[in-house]
Amino acid sequence: MKYINKVSFAAFLMAGVFALSSCSPKTIPVRQLRSVANKIERKGDRMSLNDWQKAKDKWLNANKRIIELKRDYSVKEFIEIGKLNARAAAAFGKSVVGSGGEIVKGVGDLFNGTELNDLFENIFGNGQED
Repeated sequence: MKYINKVSFAAFLMAGVFALSSCSPKTIPVRQLRSVANKIERKGDRMSLNDWQKAKDKWLNANKRIIELKRDYSVKEFIEIGKLNARAAAAFGKSVVGSGGEIVKGVGDLFNGTELNDLFENIFGNGQED
């Protein structure tokens, strides 16, 4: 009986450690970015302006969090992040073309602004070293 309790406890402990390790803070924004890219790829041509606003906010928040945690990511992880951002951008372009340009003005207004400028300045820098 004691042996079974020890085995059960060890199994629960290992499951807990595994669950916590798979949800490290740096994986959450990458999953959010993947979710945005997938949504735009699947539904971009049918998204409303409100849906685009939500997607933009989720994309911005994910990238801001990635920038905050940039020292925690490996080169391989940054390559994946770049690919996810490229997928989202390509899906956006495909959606614009597929909609006959109807969403261009509304979505263009959403993506135009200082938030994006600040985000990319944080990613690529402003020509000065940290």
